[in-house]
Amino acid sequence: MARRSPVKVVGSRLVQALPVVLLATFMVFALLKLVPGDIAVTLAGDNATDARITEIRKIYGLDRPFLVQYGAWLGNVAQGDLSQSLLTGEKVADSIGRAFPNTLLIVVIALALALVTGIPMGVMAAIQPNGWVDKLISMLASLGVARCPASGSR
Repeated sequence: MARRSPVKVVGSRLVQALPVVLLATFMVFALLKLVPGDIAVTLAGDNATDARITEIRKIYGLDRPFLVQYGAWLGNVAQGDLSQSLLTGEKVADSIGRAFPNTLLIVVIALALALVTGIPMGVMAAIQPNGWVDKLISMLASLGVARCPASGSR
């Protein structure tokens, strides 16, 4: 079998991921529309007039049809503009940038823990295939990836 270059593999994976990302963003966008209440009323505050609520809907494009709103958002994201929070007014990219170092630290620590525990456990299981250590480690690994039926999460 011929080996594909890493660039082609990564490019292929990115192309495959695009429909998944589009579907996920569409679903989140749709779910946000199903949240009870009207964001324009929330943004307008207490004792807001109908004119102010209408003005806020127009400013944020909330008066446009759902698919038009999603298309506009998608177009902005394609240009690198993640918009700004309706509640805080802060740019979303700034919020992500501020949280990214901590997120990266958590990922690095989790990866380090996985390597430090996973490699020795894999070696111990491989030393005596089908022994009690192998079975115990296999059971722990299965528990680690099993879904909890009550919560629907991993």
